[in-house]
Amino acid sequence: MEKTSLVEPDDDSSNSVLDAMLSSEQCDELEEENLQDRVALFLTKLRSNSSQTLGAVNFVVDHTSSLISDVVGSRQRKSVSFLREIGHSESPGGQQLLEHFACAAQPFQGFESEYKQMQYFTQSGCFVQPEEVPLPGFSYTQQRDPSTGTVRQVAVRDTFQRVPLKPLLKQVLESPGMMEKIFEWQNQESTALEDFRDGTIFKTNELFSKELSIPLVLYNDDCEMVNPLGLKTSVHKLVSFYKTDDVKTYGINAVLDTVVCDIEDLELEGIQVETKHFKGTIKAGVAQVCGDNLGLNGILGYTTFLRENRVSMVSGTQRGFERTDSLGSVSNAQQEKCSLNKLQFYHVTYNVTPDVMHDILEGVGGYETKLVLSSLIEQKLLTLDQLNNRLTSFDYGFSDGHNKPSAIKPQDLKNPDGAIRQTAAQMWCLLRLLPLMIGDLIPEGEKHWELLLSLLSCMELIFSPALTAEAVIFLQHLIEEHHRLFLELYPDRHLKPKHHFMLHYPGAIRKLGPLVQFWCMRFEAKQGFFKRLSHVACNFHNIFGPGYTTFLGSIEDFEKVKCGFEGIPLFSDVYLPLWIKCKGTTYRSGMTLFVSHSADGEPQFATIQNIVVIDSKVKFIVKKWDTVGFDRHFFAFSVSPSSALDVVDIHSVDDHHPLHVVMSLKENENDHCISLRYRLF
Repeated sequence: MEKTSLVEPDDDSSNSVLDAMLSSEQCDELEEENLQDRVALFLTKLRSNSSQTLGAVNFVVDHTSSLISDVVGSRQRKSVSFLREIGHSESPGGQQLLEHFACAAQPFQGFESEYKQMQYFTQSGCFVQPEEVPLPGFSYTQQRDPSTGTVRQVAVRDTFQRVPLKPLLKQVLESPGMMEKIFEWQNQESTALEDFRDGTIFKTNELFSKELSIPLVLYNDDCEMVNPLGLKTSVHKLVSFYKTDDVKTYGINAVLDTVVCDIEDLELEGIQVETKHFKGTIKAGVAQVCGDNLGLNGILGYTTFLRENRVSMVSGTQRGFERTDSLGSVSNAQQEKCSLNKLQFYHVTYNVTPDVMHDILEGVGGYETKLVLSSLIEQKLLTLDQLNNRLTSFDYGFSDGHNKPSAIKPQDLKNPDGAIRQTAAQMWCLLRLLPLMIGDLIPEGEKHWELLLSLLSCMELIFSPALTAEAVIFLQHLIEEHHRLFLELYPDRHLKPKHHFMLHYPGAIRKLGPLVQFWCMRFEAKQGFFKRLSHVACNFHNIFGPGYTTFLGSIEDFEKVKCGFEGIPLFSDVYLPLWIKCKGTTYRSGMTLFVSHSADGEPQFATIQNIVVIDSKVKFIVKKWDTVGFDRHFFAFSVSPSSALDVVDIHSVDDHHPLHVVMSLKENENDHCISLRYRLF
């Protein structure tokens, strides 16, 4: 191959080359000014990535810095050689270029160690440092002398960790777009119960109803940091910000007093917020305290021995199906006065939040599913092997595949008072899809099967994100009918306390709005962060999956749906990802969506054919289904395929949860079925 030599150009051409190299000077200077911020963003993403220890982060910093230094150094040497050949090595432009190289060669300067990284995050105001707060007493621990090897007891002050609420909330409220969302939330008008602001507690609270304020939800639950079956259980048990053993020693108020001081300041003084669209003071107060029944009893000052506590927190009435035999005021059940009662706009007697996740999915649902399945097996309508075969072979689709229920063991059905062992997400999946799995084996009208369908009727309203006043009244009727049927079918069994809690759900919905806004599902999922210690859950909001860029007009069947892309040129570049994640929900081709309601109230479903991204706006090309009707025996909607295509915006669908279409198991029928997660209005 013929080699070409570098010929020295004239002055004009050499100047043009150097000008071209420095033509983006302003952009480069802007990047250099933001270089520290860019490196800090890189480090925060690295530190928040799951499975990354701090040692691994420092390892990446060291070796990435070395790699960049080598690459930039190589480019720098070639550039210096070129500048010498054109006679500009000593010119101001040449020196400036070398300075850019020197800066680019050390991007992690100032971030070399964990100490320097934390120093930068703190000084930049982007990190709120937790504070260690002492408790009244000491505990004793063993300490080994490294020089002699002897072990001695050392008194260590008991402490808990506190993250100051005011600066933390200030950062959240001043985040881009946050205040706009708050104003949008406050200005929403609704004729149904769709949010906490639609409930009576919000409307009668002097802080929330009259001022610009933020309702806070406190969460309390034990978090076991080690293997729950191991020897160290309870030793390392935490309750969000303190050790459980410390609370047993000093009482919950020793911890809550500090939290109460923070919230009192938020109630009275508020937070000074300065954003592009708002400058002023925003106050905040406690709306509700959430947690499982044991955790709530602990933080609200009730006895934590549930079997001894014969008083319901939400009503002060004796547990059981009947609700009329009052035992007196709620204070009769309190073990100690709760510090939260010092707050101006909150009292524990206003805390009516039920724990629908533990009550239903890890309580009543698992218990009754076990009883119903045992009864069906005893009647020889199916066998356990048949059930497990259908559990393992059922088509769960993308939306429920990661919550696939585990096989049911014989001992699970024999335990007289226990429930089927599944996680909450698995139990929700099992309850919703069980009629589609085995409904063809069960005669219509079978009493035990009707109990399961009755529970599902209650669940689709309890888990609904919006309810009408009429639906709440209907829910009260459904729950009472369900309990009566349970006692009729199992007269030798008693209703459990969690059955009783269900009776208060309609009243709680009227006061709070939809109960799923206060359940523990998302809070407990976040506990994985603490259980993995430094392994943090990833932040995957609005992340696009792998795909390709194409012309809008080249999409298959575009002519049938082009009306959905009006105003967009035919030859516009669009992105067709294989999947997309928006606000925590993953969408991909083949998933089915609850698109809208028809004029007569029937749900309209459609399956995603393509995902189209145009200027960060997401649209779905979907194939519609014709809704045949609701089949109560299978507790699902029957649908038939259609050739009609349509385009829907991701934000226009009635429900953001993807669904899955399965074939009906009825003989001589080709219908398809779709099971909803909850009732939509």
